[in-house]
Amino acid sequence: MRKRFRVSPETVDRVLAVAVLVVGQLEIWLTGDASGHRVTCAVVSPIMAASLASRRRYPLAAGVAGHTATAVEFWFWPGAQIIASSVAWFCVLYGLTVWTTQRRFAIGAAYVTVLNLVPLDGKLPKNGSAPLFGAITLIVMLLIRRVLGDRERRLELAERERDVAAREAVVAERARIARELHDAIAHNVSMMVVQA
Repeated sequence: MRKRFRVSPETVDRVLAVAVLVVGQLEIWLTGDASGHRVTCAVVSPIMAASLASRRRYPLAAGVAGHTATAVEFWFWPGAQIIASSVAWFCVLYGLTVWTTQRRFAIGAAYVTVLNLVPLDGKLPKNGSAPLFGAITLIVMLLIRRVLGDRERRLELAERERDVAAREAVVAERARIARELHDAIAHNVSMMVVQA
C-alpha cells in the first residue's frame, strides 16, 4: 500500500516565504518598481519573508512585524510597490486575523489600524488615502474573522451533534441487547418452570 505524501502547512509557508524573498529581490533589482529605494526594499523583503514563514506559529508577532515593515516602507518611500512584499503582507494579516485568540486579535487589529492612521513621518497625506486604507483594512479583517469564526462554530456544533448521535446509538444498541437478553433468559426460565 502506498503512503500518501502530505506537506505540512508550515512547510508550505516556508516555501512560499522563500519564493516571496527570491521574487521580491528579483523584482527590486531587475525592475523599476522600487523607484530609487532599492536598498530599503531589499531590507524590507526578508522581513516580510520571515514574517510569512512564522505566521502560523506566531501569528500576532508575524502580523505586527510584517505590517510595521510595510507601513515604514509606505510612509517614507511611497513610490516603492513590490508585489511579492504585498503578497506576504496579505498573508501575514490573514494569519493575524484568523489564527489568534480574541484578545490577541484585538491587540493586533488595533496596532494595524493605529499604524495605518497615524503618520510615521508626522505629515498627513494630502489626498487622505491613509485613513481610508486603514478603515478598509480593519473592516476586511473584521469581516474575515467573523465569517471564518462562524464557520468554525458551525463545525464545532456539527462535531458535537455527531458525538451525541454516536452516544445515542450506543445507548440504543445496549438497550436492544438488554431486551434480547432479558427475553432469552425469561424464555429459558419459563421453559424450566414448565418442565419442572
